[in-house]
Amino acid sequence: MVDIIYDLQLQSLLQPGTITWEHQTQDLSSTVDVVLASTDLAEEKLRCQVHGTDHGSDHKAIKATFTLGSEDAHTNTPGRLLMESADWNKINDQLKATLRPCQTGGDARQLDRDAEYFIKTVADTLQQLDPRARPSPYSKRWWTKDLTTLRQSLTTARNAVTTARRRGDDVVILFSQLRRSRSVYFQMIEKQKKAH
Repeated sequence: MVDIIYDLQLQSLLQPGTITWEHQTQDLSSTVDVVLASTDLAEEKLRCQVHGTDHGSDHKAIKATFTLGSEDAHTNTPGRLLMESADWNKINDQLKATLRPCQTGGDARQLDRDAEYFIKTVADTLQQLDPRARPSPYSKRWWTKDLTTLRQSLTTARNAVTTARRRGDDVVILFSQLRRSRSVYFQMIEKQKKAH
């Protein structure tokens, strides 16, 4: 492995001493996850660090960002429409004020023109008044604010267990709360995926 790293002139992207693994039950930690890149790619690195979101593994996720134009392309992409958060009364009022009545008794071409006008007007109104989701490379269409809250409570419970273990405190009650939080969190994820 060392010969391959030397032959390809790979460089470590993580800062030395970055903790990427923590034991779930004991006070053990280490830098066991190594992120290597070629010299050219290492020069394009903006940052490489442990990801801010705890995903429940003893290995921490690592996020690397490079100056390859992907962030610019991503920020120019508009987010999806949040239909569930739309102000439908405002949208209805706007459509009532904007839509003209369709002509009756016309031929098929007139009907097609009226249909195109109707569709374009509704689409333009939605684009204008419907809020948009912030674009994210990690977005999941089935994710909800409730799941974010449950993930935060799971992280809090896990951190409480870790802190208590390091202090040498009894963690039986905290660990049962952690187990309960984890169970509820993953059950809600499965339920939300099925419902979506």
